[in-house]
Amino acid sequence: MDTYLRPVPIGVKGEIYIAGPGVVRGYLNRPELTQERFIRNPFSSTDEIMYRTGDIACYLNDGNIEYFGRNDRQIQLRGFRIELKEIETMITALEGVLQSVVVVRGEGDNKYLSAYLVCSNVYVWSKIKIKEKLSYTLPEYMVPTTYTFLDFIPLTINGKVNYSLLPEPDRNDECSYVAPSNILEVKICQLLSQHLKLERVGIFDDFFQLGGNSILAVRLVAAMNDSLNMAVELSDIFLGRNVFGIAKMLQNREKIEDKIPKIFLRNKKNKGGLII
Repeated sequence: MDTYLRPVPIGVKGEIYIAGPGVVRGYLNRPELTQERFIRNPFSSTDEIMYRTGDIACYLNDGNIEYFGRNDRQIQLRGFRIELKEIETMITALEGVLQSVVVVRGEGDNKYLSAYLVCSNVYVWSKIKIKEKLSYTLPEYMVPTTYTFLDFIPLTINGKVNYSLLPEPDRNDECSYVAPSNILEVKICQLLSQHLKLERVGIFDDFFQLGGNSILAVRLVAAMNDSLNMAVELSDIFLGRNVFGIAKMLQNREKIEDKIPKIFLRNKKNKGGLII
């Protein structure tokens, strides 16, 4: 439909609205966002509501729908639909935070959320503390990866956020850098740097806090199996979290496997043996 809630003709772009018994009442504890997204259905004689999806599309002559994108700041990241405004609200609710803006950075599987903050005192919150606080109220996929403190949020002449003037975040500054201490850690650091597209990765830098996700974790495991000549499992990434932890898990596994006695199977007709 158009901005006046009138159905648009075939071939004309409009916003998709959803109505019917499957529509929920609104967002939990988000009255402002609920009021914005859930509106009364003008085609219903009852008090039925419908949901503004923010998706722009049009009907084609064959009955199919062509999708064009979003008309707001709702994005899709790693398969999840995310309201950036909801994250900004949670950040601004923190004590000492005056304004916040959240945007998507990166490309492809390396996309991540980046937050910009204006505080009454820059030193009220550390980046690690903000991330920790948000992890209590937001799901993991909605917690920004980077945090940049600004003196002010750049605006356009119309008073809207000028996203093009927001500085690129320094992802290498998110953790204190600690260099690798052995060959295994060096190789794992190099692989993480390649997959996360970072200049360097320290041994205590959390893979997921640097922008890693389940898709990159799978690719990282495959690369590690190829280059390290070791049996690396996906759980090693999720449990180890950083280079130091992953390396320790791999080293401990090798020590255990070395202690397991090898069993030889022999065929009477064949003098050769099969080692298990």
